[in-house]
Amino acid sequence: MRPELRIPTAEETRQILEAVAGSNIEGPTLLAAGCGLRLGESLALRRTDVNTDKAELRVTATMYRGGRTAPKSPRSRRKVAMPGFVALWLKGHLAEQSSWRR
Repeated sequence: MRPELRIPTAEETRQILEAVAGSNIEGPTLLAAGCGLRLGESLALRRTDVNTDKAELRVTATMYRGGRTAPKSPRSRRKVAMPGFVALWLKGHLAEQSSWRR
């Protein structure tokens, strides 16, 4: 029997996002809270999957046992709308990553 899922309230979500701000889990946490992505889906995202101008991303893969793999079902491959705060964070994060490569 699966345990009952309890969704955090808006206030609890705000507190969680504040707690992870600036940490290495901020991105996956924002993607989970804002877009409903699973951890493996967040970790498997590539730049080509993200369009911050249109505020959308495509789930094309998942991370499983240390490797990038196709999602389990065709329904798992999907386009996801990003709320503004997620798109803004991702735009800044991708710009920061680009500066690391120079």
